[in-house]
Amino acid sequence: MNSKVILLLGGLLSSLVVYICINNKEPTKITTPVKLTKTVPVEKKVVQENPSLYYVSGNTTSAKINFIDKSLGDTLQKVSQNNGQVADITYSEDFKPARWNKLASKSVNFFDKNNLKNLFIEASGNNITIKSDFKNKALFDKFNTLIEQNKDKNLNLTNLVKLKNPIDLSKIQSNINETLKLHPIRFAKSSSKITKDGIKNLEKIINTFLQHKNVRFDLVVEGHTDSTGSEKKNKILSQKRANSVKNYLQQNCYNLNNVESIGYGSSKPKYHNKKNPKNRRVEIIVQKGHNNGNI
Repeated sequence: MNSKVILLLGGLLSSLVVYICINNKEPTKITTPVKLTKTVPVEKKVVQENPSLYYVSGNTTSAKINFIDKSLGDTLQKVSQNNGQVADITYSEDFKPARWNKLASKSVNFFDKNNLKNLFIEASGNNITIKSDFKNKALFDKFNTLIEQNKDKNLNLTNLVKLKNPIDLSKIQSNINETLKLHPIRFAKSSSKITKDGIKNLEKIINTFLQHKNVRFDLVVEGHTDSTGSEKKNKILSQKRANSVKNYLQQNCYNLNNVESIGYGSSKPKYHNKKNPKNRRVEIIVQKGHNNGNI
């Protein structure tokens, strides 16, 4: 009797163990691949003067500005990598990107291509305002043409692009001519060595150029003699004197770009009498002036 009970209990215990093991087995999972997407939060920076306005700039990554327009975002990202801070764009929530994106992209690319900075674009609804200052009239005119060619006819455009402090080369040339008339550049007799007084007078010319620190000038230095003596020797001497002035200018005036020197001998007299000693002179001709920045 006891042996039967023990066998029965053993069987029940074995069945219980098997049951527990079966029910504790981890079930088979059926899985499907999940495609992960990277979400980049849109960042808007509120303009302090007007909380309804936001802005992005040329040194902002495209992830932050693609909500305006992807192509414009890509343009600003490329420009910021190549040229640093170029453009600031301010906009309101009701702006119409389809109507101003082309103009904005073209404007930013123009500034990047010409190595310019400080372009400001404000957009609100159908209104767009473009601001910048130019110092070079040729680029100023080109940019205004670009604006006219790319604006939307349904867009209310306010053009605040200005030409600021244009270079007046004629005035600079007049100042140089007057200085050389009153204070000519002197040389040692039959020599290309500039005298001490000649150096002082040449420094006056350099000061004229240095008054325009952001301009790079292209010059031609002309050497002239009177008709006394051999024309061949006069031409050689005039070339050497022009070279001496050129070298001094290049060594002592940092804002010169290209400087050329030409010796004319006595072929271009300033006075009717070719033997007049006043025909011995150096003339400095300003050909071009190049502004740095928004040139």
